[in-house]
Amino acid sequence: MRSLLLTLATVVVLAPPAGAQPTRFDAPADLFYLHPLVNYSLPLRWQAAWERHRMRHGGLQATIGSISTNDLATLVRVEATEAVGDHFRFLYRLDWTASPHLDGPERQNWLGIEVGNLATPWGRFGAEIVTHPTSDKADLDVVPGLVWTDASRRNYLRAGWRRDDFLYGEKNDLDATLEEEADGPTWAAHFERGRWSVSSEGTVLSPSERRFPDRSRSPDRAFLRRERSWSSHALRYRETGRIVELRVEHRDFEELDAPPPGVEPTPGHRQDSRWRHVRLAWEEDLSRHWRIRGQLHAMEYENDLGRITHDRDEFLGGVFVERSLGGGHWIDLGWMGTDHEWTTTPASDLYGPDRDAVAAKLSLGWTLAFDDRGWFRALISHEPDPQDFGGANVQAQVRF
Repeated sequence: MRSLLLTLATVVVLAPPAGAQPTRFDAPADLFYLHPLVNYSLPLRWQAAWERHRMRHGGLQATIGSISTNDLATLVRVEATEAVGDHFRFLYRLDWTASPHLDGPERQNWLGIEVGNLATPWGRFGAEIVTHPTSDKADLDVVPGLVWTDASRRNYLRAGWRRDDFLYGEKNDLDATLEEEADGPTWAAHFERGRWSVSSEGTVLSPSERRFPDRSRSPDRAFLRRERSWSSHALRYRETGRIVELRVEHRDFEELDAPPPGVEPTPGHRQDSRWRHVRLAWEEDLSRHWRIRGQLHAMEYENDLGRITHDRDEFLGGVFVERSLGGGHWIDLGWMGTDHEWTTTPASDLYGPDRDAVAAKLSLGWTLAFDDRGWFRALISHEPDPQDFGGANVQAQVRF
């Protein structure tokens, strides 16, 4: 099973890269965030299991759903940690996050080793190094780091220093110069005690700056600056039949793609976006056959494109009622709603007229649970006003 999943993940990684991140709302604007944040989000018990077992067993986690006629919201993560002896582990990680609602997409696969596993009264300590394999040395990324775990590897802290394209200045074939290297901390942590647990992960990179003095090799680009960071932090309470979680997330993305003098800048050559998201979610078993899930969200988004600035504030929520059909099969009905407001200064066709409105959708889902080792879920949704198809989504998670 693990060999098959890793093969599939490698095929995914080697697929042709996605196009440039769009800045306009190609999706129905009212539901632009309702689709991925509420409708396509993974259930709490799935996320709790992922964060608890990622360092001990590893696994695969995926949710892929339609966000517009032409776009998908995609989250695929794979972690494999294979122990070879007492002090050595092979590591593989895939991080693929790409969706029109998130600026600064990520598609990285990492290979590496963990060494040490030194037992002390305060836990087990080790070191690791992972790298993003590539055939072009200019695109080589590396993350050296330290690892702490308890004996079960359910409590852990993984902290590294990420360096993106650190050989670009010496190895690129455009005669470009690397003036500032993108580097910074990256981490993943999980701590649990009794009914409470805390999780955190993220990456914060410094700005990368490149100059392209050779007009013959780079006729449309003279300077490129890019900076990005993201983080997700959760506080979770769990008892038999009930999970409650508060999650706080951020994502910042900045890019300046400047042309040489005399060349007209392309639309979207400059972008500076800030995204903030808070979610309160809960799940509760009402009986052996009935379960309810709910979530409330608050979100702020600001996107500065130089010529225009777009601001959006939104409150979202959803309730899902699940019924067991036996044999690990569950069916669920869901209602989701959004109360949103956005403004664009000055007015622009890119986002359409300013808006203050509410919208909703309904969903029907089916889940197949394999004990506590894995789940598969498929769903479709419907927009009641106006009557329209609301999108489809497939979710999967398995523990290795």
